Amino acid sequence: MLFHEWKDIVTYPGDSNRIRSREERLDTRNAFRPADGSYPAEMFQKPIAERAAVITLPYIQRGDDVFECMAIDDYGYVLIWTRDKVWFLAQAGIDDLVEKLRCLPRHPVMLPKSSYVRPSRC
Repeated sequence: MLFHEWKDIVTYPGDSNRIRSREERLDTRNAFRPADGSYPAEMFQKPIAERAAVITLPYIQRGDDVFECMAIDDYGYVLIWTRDKVWFLAQAGIDDLVEKLRCLPRHPVMLPKSSYVRPSRC
C-alpha cells in the first residue's frame, strides 16, 4: 500500500522476523520513541529481540530533504522515498536476524569515465 502522508513505523533491530504484516509494522503502541535524537535508556534494558523502535519522520527527513511517499506491503516490508534518497529495511547479520534501516541516493551522481578508479586486487 502506498502512502503519500508519513506514517510512523516500528522496527525490531534485534529480530527481523518479528514483523509479518503491514498492521504490525504500523502498530507503534508498545515501541520506544526517540526523544532529542536518541532512544530512552529503558529500551536498552530489554532483551535485544524485544527492543521495538519507532521510526519517525525527522529520522528520515534530514537537512533540506523532503518526504514524498512510502510503501508498506502486506508482509510489512517498507520502502520510503524522499527527494534525495530511497530508504528500505534490510535484514543483516547472522541468519539475517538484524533489521536495519538503510538508504541509497535516489539520483546517484554520475562521474565521468576518467574519474573512475579501478580497484586493486587483494
